[in-house]
Amino acid sequence: LSLNKTSEVWWNAVLKGEKEIDINQINRERSMATVDEEEHAVLDRLTFDYHQKQQGKPQSHEMVREQVNMNTFHGPLSHSECKPMSEI
Repeated sequence: LSLNKTSEVWWNAVLKGEKEIDINQINRERSMATVDEEEHAVLDRLTFDYHQKQQGKPQSHEMVREQVNMNTFHGPLSHSECKPMSEI
């Protein structure tokens, strides 16, 4: 017998007319062993961002934005290296 759920919701019972399942007694936590690499990376980033925010430090997206800004203004094509057209 195979039962497939069509959506991510808790069932009241496995079969109609059966005693309802008390969802408060179900352990809803997922084991980290069941988390794939992509989900694990997201959880790591969220944890990092949470700790950074608690300490008043920049979060990962702010660090990336700052790095992009630094590369834009101080990268290989920085404005300081530009020459006026008259000097070319």
